[in-house]
Amino acid sequence: MKARIFLVGYRCVGKSTVALHLARMLDVAWVDLDRKMEEHAGCSIEEFVQREGWEAFRELEMLTLQRVLEEDFIVVATGGGIVTRAENIRTMREQGLVFHLDAMAETIAARMEQDRKNGFVRPALKGVSALDEVKDIMAARAPLYAEAAHGTVRTDHLSPENVALEIVQALKQYLQ
Repeated sequence: MKARIFLVGYRCVGKSTVALHLARMLDVAWVDLDRKMEEHAGCSIEEFVQREGWEAFRELEMLTLQRVLEEDFIVVATGGGIVTRAENIRTMREQGLVFHLDAMAETIAARMEQDRKNGFVRPALKGVSALDEVKDIMAARAPLYAEAAHGTVRTDHLSPENVALEIVQALKQYLQ
């Protein structure tokens, strides 16, 4: 039996942190797909996108997703836009269970601002305010996240540990 869990959702929603907690709870490996892509590319995502463009980035993302499927028991924190390619949605759904981590746009924008204060800057996708960018892209991706996910967990008012616990409870239903 294979047990692959994919976490999807907008950036700063908590996918990587939740993946770590979930993997510990399930005693399995975990991977941050963005970090794995940086390893393969030999540079940051921002540098890769500036040098190669978004289409090349999405291609690298798809190839990296295929590589992590070599693990049978793994939790995968994906990049926020992985659902923009139908083949990624199909692969994740066929190869495991997909959970959408969701939060209000205001929560995400506040988390993005906190990241900036901590010196971690994620590449902006558009030239608008963080909140407007979040609202626009979340609206465009909402149907894609819904198509991909077996379940959704709101992260606004939950600790990463509690989000992981909710996923564990949902997994029990799928395993019955």
